[in-house]
Amino acid sequence: MSGELLYLLISAVFLVLLWLFVFSVIWAVRSDLFGPKVKRMRGAAASAGSAPAVSPAAAPAAPAASGRRAASAASTGTPAHLVFTAGPVRGRQLTLSQDALTFGRSVDSSVVLRDDYTSTHHARLSKRGDTWMVEDLGSTNGTMVGGQRISRPTPVGIGVPITIGTTVMELRG
Repeated sequence: MSGELLYLLISAVFLVLLWLFVFSVIWAVRSDLFGPKVKRMRGAAASAGSAPAVSPAAAPAAPAASGRRAASAASTGTPAHLVFTAGPVRGRQLTLSQDALTFGRSVDSSVVLRDDYTSTHHARLSKRGDTWMVEDLGSTNGTMVGGQRISRPTPVGIGVPITIGTTVMELRG
């Protein structure tokens, strides 16, 4: 009798753990597909609706810079372009005409990245004063600046690689 009770108890615990696993997988897929709500900045609300044109670069893009270079070591100046150095859109550049760009797989992102490792609403590049900042928007795989995973808005200088999924980009003057 006690053997049957023990078997029943172990079976019940196993089923509970199995259902917890199933629900955690469903939760992960749901959050990756729909993502968190993105709060629009006041100044960028009107300009975020129009998608920027991504045009081929005038010259081939240079290979991605070393991940060891930090934002503080970047060259000074005002960035005018965002150049894609690796990934599906390698060799293209984007003129920085907006104060904020959002990156992700969603069609409402400013820059849509068709990449299996990019979340629906992955990251935001925004201008605060004279400084460009990168912010991860709760993505699954994270955002890297200069080879370091970021967890809060991080300043980015010219030539510092920004990695979103398999896409690498950097600001250029």
